[in-house]
Amino acid sequence: MSKRLWITWENHRRSKELASEFSADYYPLVYEAKRPLRYILLTMRTIMVLLNEKPNVVFCQNPSIFLTALLVFLKTIFNYRLVVDRHSNFKFEHKNSSSIKWRIFQLLSKWTIKKADLTIVTNKYLQNICNGYGGNAIILQDKIPNLSRKLKRSPPSFMREMKKPQVMFVTMFDPDEPVDEIIKAGKNLSDCVCYLSGNYKKYYSSLEAEKLLDSNIVLTGYVSDEDYLSLMENSDLVVVLTKKDFILNCGGYEAIAMNKPLILSDTPTLRSYFGSAAKYTKCRVSEIQYKIMESVNNTNIMIENTTMRKLELEDSWTVKFGAVSDVIDDIVNKVS
Repeated sequence: MSKRLWITWENHRRSKELASEFSADYYPLVYEAKRPLRYILLTMRTIMVLLNEKPNVVFCQNPSIFLTALLVFLKTIFNYRLVVDRHSNFKFEHKNSSSIKWRIFQLLSKWTIKKADLTIVTNKYLQNICNGYGGNAIILQDKIPNLSRKLKRSPPSFMREMKKPQVMFVTMFDPDEPVDEIIKAGKNLSDCVCYLSGNYKKYYSSLEAEKLLDSNIVLTGYVSDEDYLSLMENSDLVVVLTKKDFILNCGGYEAIAMNKPLILSDTPTLRSYFGSAAKYTKCRVSEIQYKIMESVNNTNIMIENTTMRKLELEDSWTVKFGAVSDVIDDIVNKVS
């Protein structure tokens, strides 16, 4: 059995799940600091891991593009095969940017795709993009995580007015998320309590967040993984929205794992994968609001649909994972 490592500079649920499935030792090298200090220290830690472990196969998560470029550069020195889990970190919206930052990103993006032994993506469109760059890409979506517990998690302390429908928006306050539209829709949902996860300080001050409580909108800020899962488990509805296509949201997988009624953005990529497990909305205030009210009145039917689709996705994922494992074994054996 080859020595396998999974290195990431972000501690991400998808990476943890896939590392376990691929029998790779998981190394989340996380250090909070400003660039370039963060990159320098994480580069040193990454090299130390490679020196100590001497892997045959290295998996890495992209983002970070810098980590991926580093591991491409080092692969001939340490003589390992490199498998990059690319997520959807392509930044197509900056493809034609004149900014030096985004020109460098696009150059590194194409170079790392071409030089990696295998790139894992989540849909056919991204696979075609990678292969067009001269890479070797294969499709594998997130595994539905096992988030079940024998005893239901208690609601986190910030949940309120539990007799009202509880709506969780899985957000990171990233540019692709319709945060303004979510807030405006939430203000019109007086019969519900809306929670937005993630670092709201990218958008709002603490004073603004406090004022939103009057509209039953709770900006949770960063919370522990346990509080995040407790919020999801005790919510009546989970909403995960993006303005981009070619993205499969991790929050969607988590909601399905808990058999939660789910609303996603109305994109071809999300519809084709999640199917009947969700309702879909455009990122417009009126439609978000309408879909939420429709969903909170039909949660039993939505739970049934989610449960059935979850079984289908789990079976499909097992088959796809077997195919990806075979490809990785072939890559390793050709070199051994």
